[in-house]
Amino acid sequence: MWALVLIIITLLTTTVHVRGVNNHARDSSIERQTPRGMTRESHIRSIIDYWTPERMALAHSMDLLIVNSSNVLKTIAEKPRQRAAIRRSVPGTLVGGSSQSRSSTLPSAVGKFFFEMNHADYVCSASVVIADNQDMLLTAGHCVYDFDTQSWGENFIFVPRYTSGSRPLGSWVWRKVATLNGWRQYEDYDYDVAVVLVETNSNGEHIDEFTGSLGMTSNWKKHAFVNVFGYPVRINNGQTMSMCTGTTSASALNGFNGVELPCRLGGGSSGGPWIQEYDTGKRNGYQTSVVSFGFDDRPNISFAPYFGDSIWNFYQKYQNQ
Repeated sequence: MWALVLIIITLLTTTVHVRGVNNHARDSSIERQTPRGMTRESHIRSIIDYWTPERMALAHSMDLLIVNSSNVLKTIAEKPRQRAAIRRSVPGTLVGGSSQSRSSTLPSAVGKFFFEMNHADYVCSASVVIADNQDMLLTAGHCVYDFDTQSWGENFIFVPRYTSGSRPLGSWVWRKVATLNGWRQYEDYDYDVAVVLVETNSNGEHIDEFTGSLGMTSNWKKHAFVNVFGYPVRINNGQTMSMCTGTTSASALNGFNGVELPCRLGGGSSGGPWIQEYDTGKRNGYQTSVVSFGFDDRPNISFAPYFGDSIWNFYQKYQNQ
């Protein structure tokens, strides 16, 4: 009798463990809903009009700056193991854009990402990645979903190559945002990633046609040279794109499977891409992560989730939607 009870307990425990693993890699999403009395076009226009130059300039940076680096991150034992298979999607070629955007080695696929959350205006960074739908952005999960208040943002808009209020490649309004349950339900920094799908413009053109796109990867080297781009508010008040370069390493933080880099971009750069094999002529490369968080007692180190199988599958799910 007791042997039978023990077997049942063991099976139940195993089932709970597997569900915990899978749930982190599942995702949640929301779609933009056109209010009654408005057309799709008028609603998109209203979101663009909401983001006046003044509102953009005053938007707060959405930071994950943790007070103390000692014993802060939660240890999560039931994390999926990363398989060794390396995957990549080749970046798209820049085919459009203004002369201003073509005059620099900075990527046209990177820009400022504005949103409203908890009745306040915020800004992060984001990037266009190669996708079948030609409408996909990547940013940090905390830039679309606030774990503390358990609430989604709204009025999301992306401005590629934003420079001192100018919008050389237009304004692109969201149609769907998604993040992994590892972030939304557990505040697990290994899953601090979000997908944003944007609407086509008034001519039915896709954002990739204007900005080009970064390649997407999984299971690439943790020890590698990267270019990191974003809009930190500490540099020119976030009005221009900034970058840092260096060699990443596997993070030694307890319970975190991500990577770290000697880099001090700071608030406003959250969601900005970490790019390997960046080509300054083509202004593209392979995205291997996004800016996630830092510590106030380690201000010169940036941390990012590792793009393994879970994030690759997340990307694959939405690239055709």
